[in-house]
Amino acid sequence: MINIKQIIQAIKGQNIQDIKKFNPSAEQECSNQKMRLIHLAASNPSIEILEYFIEKSQNLEITDSIGRTPLHYAVNSGQLKNVELLIKKGAKIEAQTIGGDTPLIKSALLKNHECYRYLIGEGANKLHQNCIGQSAEQIYQYN
Repeated sequence: MINIKQIIQAIKGQNIQDIKKFNPSAEQECSNQKMRLIHLAASNPSIEILEYFIEKSQNLEITDSIGRTPLHYAVNSGQLKNVELLIKKGAKIEAQTIGGDTPLIKSALLKNHECYRYLIGEGANKLHQNCIGQSAEQIYQYN
């Protein structure tokens, strides 16, 4: 029987052959915060692994316990290629966490200039405010 730890190790080790052999569901939980395998794949540098999970899932809006989507995870880890792929495949650019943070707000908070510029170029709303009244534009200017 395949253990979730083996699948996580294959993702972290960027071992697409083992992942294909295990054939896990993209929606399978892999942490106590309702993080799914597709979230882990989005934060991993291997675009091939993310493509695999996107094909298996087709649910790019699946959230963890605080409302983060795979796009949030890609932004959080600075994986611009994964951000680009997720947007190309239809991920909602304005997805919000329970605190109202969009991927653009997250990129501003993390000072991730590449992701910020890319998301702006794709039409992200820099004036959207999260639950504490901060917009991506404000954060980016003062951070």
